Amino acid sequence: MTAELDPAVPSGRRRGRLVLSLADQGASSLSNVLAVLLVARTLPSTEFGYFSVNYSLAVLLLGVCRSYLGTRLTMTHDVERARRLAKEVLGSVIVLALPLAVVSGLGGLLLSGGRVPTISVVVAVALPMMCAQDLVRFAGVAVGRPQVALSSDITWLVVLAAGFVLPLESTTEVLVLWVGAIVAALLVGAACLRIRPSMRDGASGMKARDAVAGSMAVGTLVSLGSSVVVASASLAIAGPQVAAALRGASTLMGPLNSLSAFVNIAMTPTVLREPRGNDRRTGAKVAVALVIASVLVGAVLLVLPGAWGEELLGETWDLTRGVIPFTTVQYVFLAVGTAASLILRVRRAAGPLLTQKIVAAVLSVGLGCAGAATLGTGAAVAGGLAAASFVGALIGVVQVRRATSRPGGAQ
Repeated sequence: MTAELDPAVPSGRRRGRLVLSLADQGASSLSNVLAVLLVARTLPSTEFGYFSVNYSLAVLLLGVCRSYLGTRLTMTHDVERARRLAKEVLGSVIVLALPLAVVSGLGGLLLSGGRVPTISVVVAVALPMMCAQDLVRFAGVAVGRPQVALSSDITWLVVLAAGFVLPLESTTEVLVLWVGAIVAALLVGAACLRIRPSMRDGASGMKARDAVAGSMAVGTLVSLGSSVVVASASLAIAGPQVAAALRGASTLMGPLNSLSAFVNIAMTPTVLREPRGNDRRTGAKVAVALVIASVLVGAVLLVLPGAWGEELLGETWDLTRGVIPFTTVQYVFLAVGTAASLILRVRRAAGPLLTQKIVAAVLSVGLGCAGAATLGTGAAVAGGLAAASFVGALIGVVQVRRATSRPGGAQ
């Protein structure tokens, strides 16, 4: 094992890398939030609802790509292996670029009923570049250079932040800025990483089987797929304004997504190298930290002045306000589930990981759609999602207790 990622590396350096990774996740999350807010400010709530299903599908495809290819990077123990794997993984995303764009474009047009074709096409074009930029971030962290990820995401953030200063009056102008930010972030990240992708290795690498990465990818497909189903069902059953309210609430909870991503990207390799006897304590600490953050963010949003909310989301704010309490509860339970997934992942407990995701996803679809069909409000749908997250968290805690109780656990 190389010295750079060896557990013997001074704790100060390891803490420094974790701080850089956390700052990177903050920049990445804020960039995603700003992108959605810029669109929300230029669209009526009805059209924002149609945008939401396009965006949900893109997040699903990005998540699957991240879960499989990115997980393989985070589970790598040494720098040289990480660099070789980065060439392969970046090559894989180039090979997958066209299929990703086609699925996103056609799926988005279908789910939104062709109501926002420009948005569907632009999101489809941007998606492969989003996946590539995301994997450049993973690669930077995996090779012990989180500053690569931070540089890339700061670039994305700065370009998008300009959108709040520039006189952007149309959604088309916002979308052009968004794509430009993605391109700039990808170029900066690739230049700093200095790893040439190998399409040949990428094509062959996609045939390799990795139980943990495969479980994570399927789990993400099921989990985020349920979000797409719920958003689409809400759109079809209760109307685009309900879909808009749900997207608005999840966007405002964006800082919590950055913490979850930090756990998945930066903490996984760190916890992986610690003694397995520490897993329960580590999982509990992560869960408590994420729960506290969820409560704090939710509390801030609940007391946010109406004028500030309208400045962020435009007319969608009035629809979103009533959803926030339920979304906050949902994120509290998701926090516990994220901590449980971390421990199951480092123990390579692929089966329990997948079970947790599937059960929570099935309940999300059932309870979320039930809320849309019965009461037809964003609060009802969000309440169903919160209940599903509670069950998912409970399953995760039980699975961690089982895995850590067995001699040696699931390694």
